[in-house]
Amino acid sequence: MTLSRKLSRIVLGLSVATATLGMPIVVHASAGFSGQTGACTINGVKYGKVKGQPAFITGFPKEACDQARGTFQLGGTATAEFDPAAVTAPSSSAPVSGGGSSVPQVTQPAPSTGGGSVPGGSIPNATIPAGMTGSIPAGMTGSIPAGMTGSIPAGMTGTIPAGMTGSIPAGMTGSMPNFSGGGGPVGACKVTGVSYVKVEAMPGQTMGFGETMCKALPGGEWVPGGTGTATLTQDSLRKILAASGAAGGAGMPSVPGSIPSNATFDLGGFQVPAGFKLPEGALPTSMMTAKLPANFDPSKGLSVDQLKSLMPDEFKNFNPSMVQGLKPDALGIMSPDQFMKMNPTAMAGFTPEQMKAMAPEAFQGMTPEQMKNLGAKVFGSFTKEQMENMAAEALKGLKPDQFKSMPPNVLGGLKPDQMAQMGADIFKQMDPKKLVAMAADAMAGMQPNQLGSLSPRVFGSIKPTQLDQMAPEAFQGLTPEQMTKLRATMMSVLSPEQVAEMSTKVLKVLNPAQFLKLAPEALAEIDPAKIPALPPTALGKITDGQVDALDPTQVDKMTTKQLRALNPNACDAFNAQQLDTLTAAEAKALSPKCIQNLSDEAKKALG
Repeated sequence: MTLSRKLSRIVLGLSVATATLGMPIVVHASAGFSGQTGACTINGVKYGKVKGQPAFITGFPKEACDQARGTFQLGGTATAEFDPAAVTAPSSSAPVSGGGSSVPQVTQPAPSTGGGSVPGGSIPNATIPAGMTGSIPAGMTGSIPAGMTGSIPAGMTGTIPAGMTGSIPAGMTGSMPNFSGGGGPVGACKVTGVSYVKVEAMPGQTMGFGETMCKALPGGEWVPGGTGTATLTQDSLRKILAASGAAGGAGMPSVPGSIPSNATFDLGGFQVPAGFKLPEGALPTSMMTAKLPANFDPSKGLSVDQLKSLMPDEFKNFNPSMVQGLKPDALGIMSPDQFMKMNPTAMAGFTPEQMKAMAPEAFQGMTPEQMKNLGAKVFGSFTKEQMENMAAEALKGLKPDQFKSMPPNVLGGLKPDQMAQMGADIFKQMDPKKLVAMAADAMAGMQPNQLGSLSPRVFGSIKPTQLDQMAPEAFQGLTPEQMTKLRATMMSVLSPEQVAEMSTKVLKVLNPAQFLKLAPEALAEIDPAKIPALPPTALGKITDGQVDALDPTQVDKMTTKQLRALNPNACDAFNAQQLDTLTAAEAKALSPKCIQNLSDEAKKALG
């Protein structure tokens, strides 16, 4: 294990599931729990889960049940859910100051000069009193809540028990204390002419420099109690190690009695206990600290373990030849953060086989610039799962030749927000197979210029479910040529809102068969100003239902040619209010058979 790796694994766990000094029981499950799960009976109620506990844990964690003084049944089941938020501390117990939390706040013991212990309760998202000198109980197995924003005071002198198995969450923003109870005082460490008094344990978190840490560094000179402002960052540490030729791990010097061989590093005097175990999956991507080997051979590539531990920023140094050497099995575990930082120019080195092996989740970090630099041939290996995970913004960089190489089935994973980002020129490359393969709900993201770019032949192949999902605004881009290719049966799928967005140029090409299938409520939504655009031959197929849906203002806009062409068999559906708007000349345009079929009331309205 490299020194920088050790730095990243300094962890501090505090229980978040216990009973607190006679106060109501507070149970809050977190990712720090592991091991057995089942059912837990508390105060006569059998609980099968804890509200807010991670989805990957099924059942009530044994640790939480034990701390809550409940009766645990291994493998037991129950449907009751224990809600921590429903339990409140007595009104006399004022909450400790600090960040908010969904877990009820509990008051810590008053500062003491004695050697008391922090109670076996939940540590709220707040600050432990600065004068605290007690110790954290040995039986704690939980973790600090992910939303923790408070800090443990620098004067804290308590110890972390050997049996501690919790972890610091990735979202932790508080500061780490200069513990003196676990491994000695803090001071300054002079390395390559710089006196460091702090060290970056992980991004955003610094700790005081400890003697053990200093003596483990190549050429480090320890000054007990030394002061200063310099902080040894992860990047600075890598440079120091690189300059000295040290790689960390087994070859690093150690201080007898300070750090067990199976423990992580001692920072700021805080000694990680020998029994500490990092929970599986507790190491977030943001804590990766490895770097590219100095003698990295692109032809041999990186192993799975090497790629897994690389800091995302290391991928900025990649070039096409280095990408070509990446092994498919290693690419299968690449993280979004790592992929996001890869040099866009390096993308040109990807082969179809590598792209197919890429972890779908990695595409969540893809950028438009990276997309632009991918060779068109690799898109033939894209999968539906990769498209489902693709960052929507990345589609801004998709080029026509890349899209053309993409298999139709991939588009089954397309989402509306992804569709909205694609350039209109992409849709000029669309073929019927690709269009019908697109997920229906993705059509909700189609933009007017995208729709307008589809060839009439391609648009004519659209499926009813896809047409139904299209946003009304998209129909502003519909062309007359596309409308002529739309099957008449598809007209009944169109919503009133979609029809209302059609231009007069599109309405002019409606054929009688299409108009006949137009829903009455859709006809009613056409702007009266657009009514003169309807072909007279189409109105020759108007139905009773369509006539009944017409607004008087729409009838008023009809031309004499349109009135003369009206289907006489539907004229019996006109009412007096609709025809009252016609002038004498317009009334005379109605065919004799149409007038004959009018109701007496409608005839009177004609004058």
